[in-house]
Amino acid sequence: MAETMYEAPGIGLAATQVDVHKQIVVIDVSEDRNALLALINPRLENLTGQQEGEEGCLSVPGIFERSSAPSALRFITRIPKGSPGRWWRRACWPSASSMSSTI
Repeated sequence: MAETMYEAPGIGLAATQVDVHKQIVVIDVSEDRNALLALINPRLENLTGQQEGEEGCLSVPGIFERSSAPSALRFITRIPKGSPGRWWRRACWPSASSMSSTI
């Protein structure tokens, strides 16, 4: 999954986007593309606010649209300590929502 995400190039990919029927998301929002996070059975909670931005989807290559996503959210999963950076919410929201077939 990580290889597919990096080749696209993307910042997040849900397993269901590559026909793997598991609750897995890979995300790398680092500038150097060297901080891969693999999230198993993630849950989104406390979705609040809205932020607008351009977004693409690896399931629909080459298409980019303005979209809204929560400006704050809580991601319940096991991840390494520390802050993954400013693009974290933008990567989590579409990748996690893809697991429930919301595009």
